[in-house]
Amino acid sequence: MPAVRRQIDTPDPRWLERLSRITAETLVVAGGPHSHVPQDGVAELARRIPGGRMVTIPVGHLIHHAAPGAFAEAVPAFLPAG
Repeated sequence: MPAVRRQIDTPDPRWLERLSRITAETLVVAGGPHSHVPQDGVAELARRIPGGRMVTIPVGHLIHHAAPGAFAEAVPAFLPAG
């Protein structure tokens, strides 16, 4: 946990630039205005990932806990059928 905490609290400043290296289509799930995470930053993250897509479920940060049904719909809708 300490290593993860350091990455969250003081991330490498180059991490945002490195998002363009992601080659997999990526779903970014945002919690909307009730989240403590700035939503403009979440949107920027999604924009910087090639093939990135953002969906907002406006319930705050713990989306999967606060809105499990909406979360369970959003993820499979993003994944390819098969």
